[in-house]
Amino acid sequence: MLETILEALSLITIPLGVLFLFAAFVALLIDGRWLTTTAYLEEGPPRALHWVTRAGEVRSRPLTAGDPLAPVGSDQREVYYREEDPERIRVHRWGDAVRALRLTGLILLGTGVVFGILSTALALFA
Repeated sequence: MLETILEALSLITIPLGVLFLFAAFVALLIDGRWLTTTAYLEEGPPRALHWVTRAGEVRSRPLTAGDPLAPVGSDQREVYYREEDPERIRVHRWGDAVRALRLTGLILLGTGVVFGILSTALALFA
């Protein structure tokens, strides 16, 4: 009985995991290409981050109090910018939607594989 339940769960979670991973791939394509660079902190009124694009353009962004882009413990940090819109920067290469879909897909896929192995083992040894 338990092997049947585990097999049914594996047959549900594996395709769902693949579907979520496909959705993460589509979201990654929509999100675009983000390039890495080093941003430097300029102290003073106002505090700002400055970074150089691959095209050699210097860009800047003012910082507010509690800004997540503010460097911690040094005057520089690695940031990501869009080649099409170098004014936008962020801390992570992939957006929140891509990371959430990818994590959910990997959890579902891994759970399905474990359930499939367990159901097979229970069927063989029970």
